[in-house]
Amino acid sequence: MKLATVLVALLVAGCDMPNASLHNSVCTDAQMDKAQREAIWCSEKGGYVKSYCYEAALRRNCEVRK
Repeated sequence: MKLATVLVALLVAGCDMPNASLHNSVCTDAQMDKAQREAIWCSEKGGYVKSYCYEAALRRNCEVRK
């Protein structure tokens, strides 16, 4: 029972984490253009999920909102 509770807690906590980076990112037009181009390339050539590529590109290219 404890294991099930821990797994559910991790699942719920993990669901919020990717969206937090999107809402905390601030991009200039140039940074957003580069992030979008990288995300397209990543999803086409890398075989990753589009949402993963987009979030990773935002983290690499944009700044965290203060």
